Amino acid sequence: MRLQSTLYLLLLFIIPIVSIGQEDLENHPPVTNEWLVIPGEQVGAIHAKTTRTTLTHHFNRRAIRDYTTATSDGIQHISTVNEQTANSLTVYWTNEMRNTVNRVEINGWVGSNWYLENGLRVGLTLYDQLLEINQQSIQFKGFYNEKEGGMVSNWNNGRLGALNSNLKVQLWYSGSCELTELNSYNFLSNNMHSSTEELAQFLELRVYKLTVYL
Repeated sequence: MRLQSTLYLLLLFIIPIVSIGQEDLENHPPVTNEWLVIPGEQVGAIHAKTTRTTLTHHFNRRAIRDYTTATSDGIQHISTVNEQTANSLTVYWTNEMRNTVNRVEINGWVGSNWYLENGLRVGLTLYDQLLEINQQSIQFKGFYNEKEGGMVSNWNNGRLGALNSNLKVQLWYSGSCELTELNSYNFLSNNMHSSTEELAQFLELRVYKLTVYL
């Protein structure tokens, strides 16, 4: 009788542990590469079902900052990770509970560890690097504002076009480049431009941000 009681007590402790383990695997699947980005699936350990609570399982809680911002669609709930570093991320949640991820913006600069399997990452130069991955010329918006300026609008049937629904790529010109010196005021407009334009080749364009939809 005492043996049965002991076994019963052991089961009471073991079952919750097993349940917690199963829940943990469901909500936090093993990460085979913490820096790998797969549009539509993951940014390292972050996936669509990541919550604000589980975010601290993968990043130092002191490296996470929460805030909200007003948009035309209402209040947007946001968390930044490793802000002001090369590995900076901005997580956009779908609701105020912060329990579902809509998209993740990779917005560090040269030296970021986040990468796609095809080699795409922030900081790449447009010429020789991004175009080499895409295998085609591209079209992009002028630099009229930081939110939408420089956004790639057409991959011209290149390799990166297949990711277009889950990935947005934003370019920006180098800080060492002065558009006025090139007499290129038209790049400051909302017009579309092509990487084949002669003046564009003097802008020292780089990949500025990657927005990954999950």
